[in-house]
Amino acid sequence: MNAFGSNSFTAMLRRHLFGSVCTIASVLLLGGIWVLRLDLHTLAVQTREHDQENQAMLSTLASGPLIKQELVRGQETVQRIESNLVIESKLEDNVAYFYKLQKETKADIIFLKQQPADNSNDWDYKVIPYSVQLGGTYEQAAAFVLALETGPKLAQIKFFNFRRREAGANSISLTIDLKLLGKR
Repeated sequence: MNAFGSNSFTAMLRRHLFGSVCTIASVLLLGGIWVLRLDLHTLAVQTREHDQENQAMLSTLASGPLIKQELVRGQETVQRIESNLVIESKLEDNVAYFYKLQKETKADIIFLKQQPADNSNDWDYKVIPYSVQLGGTYEQAAAFVLALETGPKLAQIKFFNFRRREAGANSISLTIDLKLLGKR
């Protein structure tokens, strides 16, 4: 037997091989967890330090407050756009938007149809086409187009056509093909 009693130690390891392997594996895994935990802690400290540096740099910039205001404004604008997107399946709400414009402009909607949306693109939004035909005076039809272009819904007019309903009459007919931006 040597001075450290290695013969009895190796004999014990051989007798209890499974327990010995599990003990060694546990010690190694605990060491690995300890190293990872220290690394995670140092990364968290570094992240906090970088955040503090970024906040200090932003506040020292001459335009720091302006940048913060612009960020808030941009977020509010995106929120307003998102809340005014058309949902293709809510046909009643979509049609009500056009009738609201009709009420405001006093133009008469003769024909209104929501076309199926093109889902072939991979954009975050979808484009929903509409066909609208309305009648009224030139001022009413022009007011309808203006309300459509400047309204809360994002509209793109693809085609429009003005024509007189009857010769010598004051009323006209307006045909519009347009697309509204909608949620995917």
